[in-house]
Amino acid sequence: VRAKIHLIRLQSSEILQTAQKVQSLVELTRFFEAHKDAMYTVAWIDCTQTGSRLGRSVFFAGEHGQERGKLEVHKKKSVPFPSIPFPVVFPWNIKVFNHLYYSIHASHTKPKHVHYDPFFFPLDRIGNWNRMYGRKGFIQYQCVFPKSVGLDPMVEVLTKVAKSGRSSFLAVLKYFGPENQNFLSFPMEGWTLSLDFMLHRELFELLTECDTIVARAGGRVYLAKDARLSKSHFQAMYPKFQHVMQIRNKYSIENLHSLQSERLGF
Repeated sequence: VRAKIHLIRLQSSEILQTAQKVQSLVELTRFFEAHKDAMYTVAWIDCTQTGSRLGRSVFFAGEHGQERGKLEVHKKKSVPFPSIPFPVVFPWNIKVFNHLYYSIHASHTKPKHVHYDPFFFPLDRIGNWNRMYGRKGFIQYQCVFPKSVGLDPMVEVLTKVAKSGRSSFLAVLKYFGPENQNFLSFPMEGWTLSLDFMLHRELFELLTECDTIVARAGGRVYLAKDARLSKSHFQAMYPKFQHVMQIRNKYSIENLHSLQSERLGF
């Protein structure tokens, strides 16, 4: 196996970060467009909001620092989260967290230099943060919507999540560039939305409804984070899976499979 990895020569460990508070999803897409040449762009979305405030968010853009400085691995200073048998993520404190997160970043919009570690991994400021979901853990649902269909499908998913009462503790939006031609590749040109949910039996019905919206829009669910996608939705999202089947047959590896591939039917 051969692989080529493209590296970037860095001058320092810092990222020049720009943050901007955003009131709506449409306004957010304009910020992505205005910063399309930035090295990194990402947005946190308050997914407890509906109606005219749906898409209220904080947009971040980042560039590697150009001034020569220290190149050092960040020494993580995290607040450890205790090991407890029950979750501490509930609808009321999700709303509180989202309100505080928005308020804090809305008041710090001037460009500033930050270390790469908190820029790329903000949750790691809390050690073992996954424990907040309790022993059952959580599911991250990541999907992508093609740019060509507009924002309506994403609005439908965000509205459904907000009205379900199972709002995501952390919701992240990014923009993908052109897709490649690999048979099971996830990215396509458009918007990718990531949502973290505490694991609960009723959650699966909500996510299946989201799958239907995504598939109808011509989008996809990220297979690397999948644990419950149905065979029918998978085949609608990844129509090139038949090419994978042909390769498996060609090299007589039909018996090489996983629990996921059995569930998805390939």
